[in-house]
Amino acid sequence: QHPDSQVNRLCISPDKRFLAAAGHHTVKLFDIKSTNPNPLLTFEGHTGNITGVAFHCEGKWMVTSSEDGTVKIWETRSGQVQRSYSHGCPANDVVIHPNQGEIISCDRNGSVRVWDLAENNCSHQLIPEEDVSVSSVTVASDGSLLCAANNA
Repeated sequence: QHPDSQVNRLCISPDKRFLAAAGHHTVKLFDIKSTNPNPLLTFEGHTGNITGVAFHCEGKWMVTSSEDGTVKIWETRSGQVQRSYSHGCPANDVVIHPNQGEIISCDRNGSVRVWDLAENNCSHQLIPEEDVSVSSVTVASDGSLLCAANNA
């Protein structure tokens, strides 16, 4: 239930306890096993549609991407933003690398960025095809392969 907006993305926590529903400006966190239809927490801080959501392997934090051009890391217990990275244009998707030390996001300007959490910066920027929006990104479970998609 996300009555104030559409649901853009869903993500189940690795322990299968929580469901994150990403919509317009907010992510609502639900307890999957509860019969209570109300969210446990609402994560507020984006100013545009949320386009991607992923959980840390232990569920301690989650990451979101948004049309507002940012990628944010959230502490799941408090709902507070821990970090925010700027793409400078709408971000279309985000995933967490299996090493849990990097997040990977993509944007409408056609770039894929690897964010190093230890260094707190963008360590790599890839541009598969100039000026073609990258709509989705994924990484293999062993971290050996990164794939990105566009509509070109």
